[in-house]
Amino acid sequence: MPDEPPSIPPHKQADPQGAPAWLVWILAAVGLLLLLQHLQGSLLLFMRSPINPDIAGFMSDARQMQAFYDCPTREPFQVLWFKAGLLFSQDTELVARVTTLLQTVLAGLLVLLFGRRFFGDIVGLTALYLFAVNPIVHYYGVSGMRAPLFCALLLLFGLCLFDVWRPRRRTLQSVLAGIAGGLLILTRAYSYVIVAGAFAVWFLTNRGWRPEFRRQAARHLLIAALVVAALVVPDLLLRPPSPIHGQTVNFWRNLEFHGDPGTWQSDPPVSHFRYLFLEHSPAHVVLRVAGNYARYAFQYLPQFMRGYEWLWWLFPVGLVASFFTRKEFAVALWVLSLAHVVFIMNLNQVPGSSGIENRYVFQAYPLALLLVIHGLLFLIDRLSRLIPARFAKMDSVRRRLQPILFSATSPPAP
Repeated sequence: MPDEPPSIPPHKQADPQGAPAWLVWILAAVGLLLLLQHLQGSLLLFMRSPINPDIAGFMSDARQMQAFYDCPTREPFQVLWFKAGLLFSQDTELVARVTTLLQTVLAGLLVLLFGRRFFGDIVGLTALYLFAVNPIVHYYGVSGMRAPLFCALLLLFGLCLFDVWRPRRRTLQSVLAGIAGGLLILTRAYSYVIVAGAFAVWFLTNRGWRPEFRRQAARHLLIAALVVAALVVPDLLLRPPSPIHGQTVNFWRNLEFHGDPGTWQSDPPVSHFRYLFLEHSPAHVVLRVAGNYARYAFQYLPQFMRGYEWLWWLFPVGLVASFFTRKEFAVALWVLSLAHVVFIMNLNQVPGSSGIENRYVFQAYPLALLLVIHGLLFLIDRLSRLIPARFAKMDSVRRRLQPILFSATSPPAP
């Protein structure tokens, strides 16, 4: 067993006879240009069409913002992006849509980097191309909403937190993880559960290390947590509580109990604790959360996988495969990505349809996509074991899949 974390990242271990790095990056550039081309088409298509009414509130805050934490009603990071956009144009719709376009390209780049780092070049590039041609990505990619930014920050946070392959850059990596985690919370306040949960997952997945590695892990978490606190605590102290959060609880509560949001903006605000734990039994909460995670696989994911939605069943295969290939942290990150909305995923928010808007689950799509592709490769590997060894070609395929599937993402427990 190795005495310290290996210095060679999995995307370089995955296939020693694979494509050179320059070819991988050329293919990546083509994928990002493909995404940009689709987003430009969507921008022309949707420009001057009705935009989400929440954008007006973000723009109002952006015009009034004098400092980063001077944001009375919304989380400040998306507002800061709009503030920067207003320096170039006073056309609020154009600013909102182009800002989100840039954020979506950034999300596409992070899909590649996250996938390549933890799953190898094949999975990372495939996920990028499928992300680039997805019509839901194109729609929300010019919508003005913060779903693409939230997705990009989630992937950056996971990449910096769970990547242990660069010991010489560990301090910088810890700081970047903290910055991404803090900005995640400053994009959607409910992300506290994602950041805290990811820290717990990191600790649990590395608890078997030797004492010196546990000290390194503790240092990594401590630096990241301090940076998160440095970004978030001023927001808590300087920015007054927004009434919008209480109104949001009213919206979902009225929708569940009355079938309609009703007067959610003027009703007395209800706390999250009351809605979740006083108006529902613990058993109901547990069963509903478990059911809604399963609902994602057969209801929400197929909506994103348009054209190949019949392959949704590879997602549970990928979930199982992750525990055989030491990539269970990716499953945990997917679970956490939905933690703030999972309780309401069974509500029918969209008239004439079922479920909530796809923007609330957008951030889970890249992780699910990576697991789908990983599940397919894992299934091919397992099926190839059933083929007699005399079929040399299939045996060669199996041998080449092994390092891709089992590229370690953390040092094995001694």
